[in-house]
Amino acid sequence: MARATRRLACGAASPRCPDRRHRAPLRTHGAGIAGDTQRLGLEAALRGDFGALRFYAAYTLLRATFESELELPGGANPAARGGGGGAADDDGDGDEGEGGSLHVEKGARIPGLPTHAVKAGLSVRPFAALELGLSLIGQSSQRLRGDEVGALAPVRGYVVLNAHASYQLLESLQLFVRAQNLLDNRYSTFGVVADPAEVLPGTSSPRFLGRGAPFGIWAGLVLRGEP
Repeated sequence: MARATRRLACGAASPRCPDRRHRAPLRTHGAGIAGDTQRLGLEAALRGDFGALRFYAAYTLLRATFESELELPGGANPAARGGGGGAADDDGDGDEGEGGSLHVEKGARIPGLPTHAVKAGLSVRPFAALELGLSLIGQSSQRLRGDEVGALAPVRGYVVLNAHASYQLLESLQLFVRAQNLLDNRYSTFGVVADPAEVLPGTSSPRFLGRGAPFGIWAGLVLRGEP
């Protein structure tokens, strides 16, 4: 019998939830900086099955912004005023002011939080013992941590496609195959601003990216014993 379920939920604050503004400590460039922030969000999800086919999908919309003007340590950001984006705390005295400062305007996006995120997947059982499935995850661009003013190129958005298959050899023995990043996309999941001279002499770009996993495939057996 075919059936589907739907779920619509609010995030931290959405058009169907009351606005929530709070004063929260934000850790930036290693320093705790207090400021007003706001997170407005909406989350929607759908899942169900139609005979041998099962599916799910989820979407998140998030608007995360600074709601007060801030002066933050500039660190290695080239947009820092008064320090030229130099290395922060070169003498180890805990003073990050040598790199200048960043003036963050009200309404600026909070780094590290993409506006859009999506997850989806489907699986099918051609017959009882075999399951085949595809899934994807994706998100939009996000600012680098340490670039609250948006002076540098952001971390680009991405979509990654994965697959899986399983076959029930015996009641207690299952064979599985899993593949990630089927299209072998080159992507990054986060980024920070840092002084490259400390670890990569001769490199001038202060953008450091956390690369996502490349294409990979695994196979194995799952043995289930008596409970």
